[in-house]
Amino acid sequence: IYGFLGMAGSLGSMAGNMITAFYAQSWGTHFLIVLAVPSALLMSLCLWPLRHSLSMGEKIQKPSNTSSSFMEGIKVICQSKYLPLILLLVLSSQVAVTLIDYQYKGLLQTLFPDVNDRSAIQGWVYLSIDIGSILMQALTGLTLTLIGVGATLTLIPLLLLCLCMVPIFTPIFMMIAMGKSASKIFTYSIFKSAKELVYLPLSYAEQTQGKALIDIMVYRQAKLLASVILIVISAQEVSVQASGWYTVIAILVWLFISSRLWIKLKHDSHSVERNL
Repeated sequence: IYGFLGMAGSLGSMAGNMITAFYAQSWGTHFLIVLAVPSALLMSLCLWPLRHSLSMGEKIQKPSNTSSSFMEGIKVICQSKYLPLILLLVLSSQVAVTLIDYQYKGLLQTLFPDVNDRSAIQGWVYLSIDIGSILMQALTGLTLTLIGVGATLTLIPLLLLCLCMVPIFTPIFMMIAMGKSASKIFTYSIFKSAKELVYLPLSYAEQTQGKALIDIMVYRQAKLLASVILIVISAQEVSVQASGWYTVIAILVWLFISSRLWIKLKHDSHSVERNL
């Protein structure tokens, strides 16, 4: 069901990006932004009939001591074999994806100074992301079955590393656009699914307290860390091409952590087989 919901979202995004790609230059970027208003109104109309059913569920009581719950989550993560690696995996991947986006937008602004031309290019790039996401969402189960969770988590940063290395030496916009598309395609589909599978054999506390802390807090802290890195890059007045090295370093860290997680998954699976 989750995959089908993701595909529905990708189809809606595809429709919006097709409008942007085809009509940004003739209609103008500012007019296209206004088209978001009827979409928001339609969402409100669809949710209006559900307003009563959504409030009929069980009321979840908030924990009486939020700080205590937070510290318990930290303790669960520190005592786990997998959660520290998953935390670092989420942190490094989000930083890398943000830096890829920065490198992409820098080259886009340099090569396409006209705002309507940039909007049209953005529409085509995000249209490719939507198409790729739909395909990967449909093939996620087969891919994870054939390749495995650990190998999948490792191959994603390895592929992104190859795509993001080229624009450092020559400003080929197509390569960084492919890197941008691939980073979004994989994180929207197979990366998230593979990461969720790592939680399955863990304890209840790890699946609830530890996972909640990682999913809620670490994603936000990763954006904060990436923002600090971008501020440093801007302060140093680093060129768009030179900033690609920051991206490569972030992807290498991501690759190292994912490979460590893969080794741990393989070691534990072999231990289970020996015990059986």
